[in-house]
Amino acid sequence: GSARPVGFSVVPIAAAAVSLKVVARGSFDFPVGDAISKILQVEREGALHREEIVYDLNPLDPRGRTLEIPGNSDPNIVPEGDFKSFVRVTASDPLEALGSEGALSPGGLASLLRLPQGCGEQTMTLLAPTLAASRYLDKTKQWSLLPPETKDRAVDLIQKGYTRIQEFRKRDGSYGAWLHRDSSTWLTAFVLKILSLAQDQVGGSTKKLQETAMWLLSQQRDDGSFHDPCPVIHRDMQGGLVGSDETVALTAFMVITLHHGLAVFPDKNSEHLRRVENSISRANTFLGAKATSGLLGAHASAITAYALSLTEAPEDLRNIAHNNLMAMAKNIGDKLYWGSVTTSPSNVLSPTLAPHSPADPIPQAPAMSIETTAYGLLHLLLWEGKAELADQAASWLTGQGSFQGGFRSTQDTVMALDALSAYWLMSHATEEMGLNVTLSSLGRSGLKSHVLQLTNHQVHRLEEELQFSLGSKINVEVRGNSRGTLKVLRSYNVMDMTNTTCQDLQIEVTVMGHVEYTMEAEEDYEEYEYEDSPAGDDPEAHSRPVTPLQLFDGRRNRRRREAPKAAEEREPRVQYTVCIWRTGKVGLSGMAIADITLLSGFHALRADLEKLTSLSDRYVSHFETEGPHVLLYFDSVPTSRECIGFGTVQEVPLGLVQPARAVLRDYYNPEHKSSVFYGAPRKSKLFSMLCSAAFCQCGGGETPHR
Repeated sequence: GSARPVGFSVVPIAAAAVSLKVVARGSFDFPVGDAISKILQVEREGALHREEIVYDLNPLDPRGRTLEIPGNSDPNIVPEGDFKSFVRVTASDPLEALGSEGALSPGGLASLLRLPQGCGEQTMTLLAPTLAASRYLDKTKQWSLLPPETKDRAVDLIQKGYTRIQEFRKRDGSYGAWLHRDSSTWLTAFVLKILSLAQDQVGGSTKKLQETAMWLLSQQRDDGSFHDPCPVIHRDMQGGLVGSDETVALTAFMVITLHHGLAVFPDKNSEHLRRVENSISRANTFLGAKATSGLLGAHASAITAYALSLTEAPEDLRNIAHNNLMAMAKNIGDKLYWGSVTTSPSNVLSPTLAPHSPADPIPQAPAMSIETTAYGLLHLLLWEGKAELADQAASWLTGQGSFQGGFRSTQDTVMALDALSAYWLMSHATEEMGLNVTLSSLGRSGLKSHVLQLTNHQVHRLEEELQFSLGSKINVEVRGNSRGTLKVLRSYNVMDMTNTTCQDLQIEVTVMGHVEYTMEAEEDYEEYEYEDSPAGDDPEAHSRPVTPLQLFDGRRNRRRREAPKAAEEREPRVQYTVCIWRTGKVGLSGMAIADITLLSGFHALRADLEKLTSLSDRYVSHFETEGPHVLLYFDSVPTSRECIGFGTVQEVPLGLVQPARAVLRDYYNPEHKSSVFYGAPRKSKLFSMLCSAAFCQCGGGETPHR
């Protein structure tokens, strides 16, 4: 009737989800048995690093018919990782532009169909792109070109998103990031705008949306401007500006929202409808006065020009706003964009830098320039329809999408999708357009060549994705009568985190407590000593690879340190202390997330995490647990060092416990982050090595190295 533990060693040699099954059987005289199956998730050592490169394919320009993608790799890459370069080629077609990876092509639509989750702001940033994609397919009647289950999935996600956002609705019709947080004018307007445009998809009560519109009117000042008593956590959602421009951007956004909200008032003679129309008129007067002053920045000018054009404000105000906007426009060849930002994270180039030749990568702009250009494009479409300027702005935006979905942040993604979908609805080409691309690379097995023939009349041939060895140089030849985009994603793990993207954002993780190790793990993995050579007098012994199993089997020849007996009686529990801060030189969009990967075999105490969110100052506004990850949501990052703590409990004794990673990142601008490694209590934060003579390897490695 009693149970006893039985231990055995498992040596993972590759990253995978490994199914482990243990079967216990009785003797012949006692025919009973039992079995249990578990999944062991083995992850690569090091930290995941991604980099993207975007090229414009233009066979009509002789200089752009050939290009070379370099195959250089990071010197800190984890060895023997068999990492790949993913290359996606997309033809310029209406299906290509909505979204970053050809979001409405078969390979891209799924990137926009995501289950809304998180706080109210996060729910809307996930729901809005899904609705934009679905609305586009409805208008162009192109659902039939996609897998039959795609529309059903989209409808399901939209309904779930609508249900979730209602959880953040207050009784007066307003919305907040969290139920305990005061209502935000901007977030409430964002909800009204998106749900008003999506009445066919989400249904719902128009009365509730009318109540939301009435609450927004209560936030209008006597001069026609709007204010936000509780600004959104994500500051960039309303333009990321300060001072008078912030008020202008918010007021213009309110005008756009209330204009779309007119659709939820079916009674055209209702008093509420007249109040909304009067509010729009007063706000336009305020915007016109600000535009006339000529002191607005690019973002405020763009959103103001669009708001005045959308609502058909007096012609003199529209002309002033248009002239102001065009005076700030910038050109790169045949592309047009707006934005005054000249500094950006290390992996995002300033948009003021133009490619030296058509074969060079397209410089990737920051979020503010993308959002500003999206508003500029929407204005141009209303001002002159699909004309040369709109073509140039759309061309610039199309080249700014990332490989995996979205653009830089959230609001810029939503607005870019709105602008590009509106543009492509006006510019759908009926003539056949083709793009022929040949990619060749010299790999281990010789020359590898692919010929892609993409046309706009065959949706299944609109986009292709290929894989190449990470270090291989790729040569590209382009032919045809259509332009396209080539995007490269390099994804690999690095051992050294010195290349963190934000030196001004800081996170520190310390752990204290006791970790229970298996008997084999009581050795020092970085200081192995061998009493005799495992290969005797074999002269080739030191050049022969040592497998992980041989290393473990050879532990009987190693010197062991004796484990302290007191440790056997201590509870296997570790206390985490997480400290975050910033220098003050860097500005954040607002909410930040600390993503703590726990040590293997541990889980966080939920009661401790709940206490963090129930403190009077609510320093941690929300938490989530996803597998080995603990996600802590902070409304902001302080300029002075602030620390929080929580406990973890060990579930199973372990052998080699490798260091884990912690990341502090701006939630709405994930590239703005800081990463560190931390080790188990009294252990190094460096990756442990298994060594024999001159050969060493990481605990999960495949091939030993000198």
